[in-house]
Amino acid sequence: MPGLGDEDWGGNPEEFATAMMHSLDGTAIGVQVSPEAAEPDRIVEVAEQVQEWAIEQLWSTTATNWPVCPNHPNPHPMTASVKDGVARWVCPRDRTPFPAIGALQ
Repeated sequence: MPGLGDEDWGGNPEEFATAMMHSLDGTAIGVQVSPEAAEPDRIVEVAEQVQEWAIEQLWSTTATNWPVCPNHPNPHPMTASVKDGVARWVCPRDRTPFPAIGALQ
């Protein structure tokens, strides 16, 4: 599990809220979100960045299709998207909506 640090690495908090995700191996990546965006859009922005980090972390050790698409478990992960005003995971192939981001077990 990564560590999360509330770090202003962007230098312009009015434009972007920023944080750092620290991996167990000592590496870190910056995460940013626009405070002006609607809440579902901000959730999608962060989910996409965390998903990218997770896939990079899994790259050499296991399958990288995270989170796994229930409709197509092998070829692709779900993607973050706003559907009906809610930030959800969706199938990128057929656009089937799944649980709200943060609700996966």
